[in-house]
Amino acid sequence: MFDFRLPPAIVFAILAIGGMAQAAEPDAPDHLISRMDATVITLQNQLAGTAKRKVALGKDELKELADYYRDGVSRLLWVREKGLIADKAAALRTVFKRADEFGLDSADYAVVDGSTFAGYRGYPAEWLADAELRMSTAAVTYATQAQAGRVAPTSIDPEFLDLSPVKPNPKAVLTGIAESGKSLAANLESYHPTHEQFGLLKAKLAEARAAVGGGARAVRLPDGPSLGPNTYHPQVAILRERFGLPVPASAPKGNPSNYYDDALAEAVRVFQESKGLKGDGVIGKTTRDALNEGTIAVSVKAIIANMERWRWAPRNLGERYVFINIPEFMFRVVNKGKVTYSERIVAGSPKHMTPIFSDEMETVVFNPYWHVPKSIIVKEIIPQMQTNPGYLDRQNIEVIWLGQRTVDPYMVDWQAVNPDKLALRQVPGPGNALGQVKFLFPNRHSVYMHDTPTKNLFDQPVRAYSHGCMRVRNPLEFAKVLLGWNDDRVRRTLDSATDEHVKLDKKLPVHVSYFTAWVDPADGKLHGFRDVYGHDASVRVALKLDSPKVLASKRDDFEAGERGLQN
Repeated sequence: MFDFRLPPAIVFAILAIGGMAQAAEPDAPDHLISRMDATVITLQNQLAGTAKRKVALGKDELKELADYYRDGVSRLLWVREKGLIADKAAALRTVFKRADEFGLDSADYAVVDGSTFAGYRGYPAEWLADAELRMSTAAVTYATQAQAGRVAPTSIDPEFLDLSPVKPNPKAVLTGIAESGKSLAANLESYHPTHEQFGLLKAKLAEARAAVGGGARAVRLPDGPSLGPNTYHPQVAILRERFGLPVPASAPKGNPSNYYDDALAEAVRVFQESKGLKGDGVIGKTTRDALNEGTIAVSVKAIIANMERWRWAPRNLGERYVFINIPEFMFRVVNKGKVTYSERIVAGSPKHMTPIFSDEMETVVFNPYWHVPKSIIVKEIIPQMQTNPGYLDRQNIEVIWLGQRTVDPYMVDWQAVNPDKLALRQVPGPGNALGQVKFLFPNRHSVYMHDTPTKNLFDQPVRAYSHGCMRVRNPLEFAKVLLGWNDDRVRRTLDSATDEHVKLDKKLPVHVSYFTAWVDPADGKLHGFRDVYGHDASVRVALKLDSPKVLASKRDDFEAGERGLQN
């Protein structure tokens, strides 16, 4: 045991500990206290708030760390009598150096410099306690950010990013480190998401950074006027470099390198369509933004932002589940890791964003009524009825008064009606807004998946037109997949019943997600989708990858609603 003298305050603190107090005489000599005992007591005092802490910890984190260190010297992870435990410090330093590979920032974590211990002018136990606390705090911070992210989704949008990533328990993190032995690095890195897409994006991040390091250029198109076929502008030369096209042999007039020829126009059209934009070959503001999002430097940011969002997703998506990706306007049914069905959707417009959340599908409804949301009643239908009294009749919409009886819409004073006294529902039929079937997963946002009589929108590359619900292109096929029915049973149900509710045998997890970068597992190709709601821009700013000015510029587009879907 290493004997040394302690300040009276530490001695009194030791005597205050039950077990020790019983074993020691009232005037026990202070030289019986070991340096490691003093380290634990100093650390416990810091966690209890009776001594100055040099790290910022929340109340809950303090409690968990205090619980971990309550068992005394045996719980110390990083220090011994003469300083840091070298191999553990080295393992932790390795984890932190690799943080960037996982889309984190290695600058956010640090290992205590053990060389300062020898020259410490003061009580050694204080240095050791401070080092232990700093190292444990850094390890817990890393595990927390690896699993739950650096940014809380509700801090970006509390209404439409309805996600609550689960943070690891700090005591469990430290216990895991204590039990990991030589596998400390693997233990901490296991807190990162295990979803297939996260791993694929991690590989793409390495590729993008290697390209930058190898001298690959990010060919960006600066702000400028609209550019179209058969025009001249110096930026046309930048466009050619961007698409790798040669300068035409000739031009009607002027410098051929500045001439926007048909070959360039075709390359731009193909690019626009791949991004869900109108393929007209005209370079407007949105096409400029999309072009610049394709450059290497910005691709790195986009990949990191998408990796962050995977940390917000449930750790376990389920054995069988429905996965909806809003920017892609697609959903997939996944069973045991394999996609068994996929289809197009129409999602909410920028003015009526589809919320991002997870829930469970419970019911398939055939020949459904459409219960008109209160917001649509107030903002759209009442103003319509004030000038067009026959509107509800033509739309086959019933008026339910005080939730009890159906009344003639011509009996309602639409100029002065209290919207809280009525409800509207559209009866089943060919023109019903929900079509022939809807899929319910009860949630606080009152959104769901459903059929639609408006089929032409499924042919659009960008399908952001609804009030928030998700319209399904082939809903009867989807119903067959969910229920395990055949065509005949689906048809008989449609023909024989109105508003027929069919419960699923087992509730099915539904994940409404928002990913603008997606790697095709089959060919390893990275696909980018338009940041239709601006969530990507917000995450980049929150992660300090972009300036707030970038977000302000993006918001100008999104506040314009459907205008943002043009070129």
